[in-house]
Amino acid sequence: MEEVVLKASHRDVIGKQVRALRRQGILPAVLYGKKIQPIPVSLDMREANRTLPRVTSSQLVIIDLAGEQHHTLVREKQRHPVL
Repeated sequence: MEEVVLKASHRDVIGKQVRALRRQGILPAVLYGKKIQPIPVSLDMREANRTLPRVTSSQLVIIDLAGEQHHTLVREKQRHPVL
């Protein structure tokens, strides 16, 4: 199985303010787990839209966050029903 790697960066914008990020082509996401605090991150929307539909719920996705690699599972994908 191929290795899926997405580049991410830390995100300071939270709440309803992420609409402006989406208009700029940035996808907001959150990394969380049992032993780590939730980390708000932003992904490139074009790269994520190309990659995430091919990912199954049991496939590992590597998030490259400032040189650190986090092995993750995609828990939920949300899509606007009209867009």
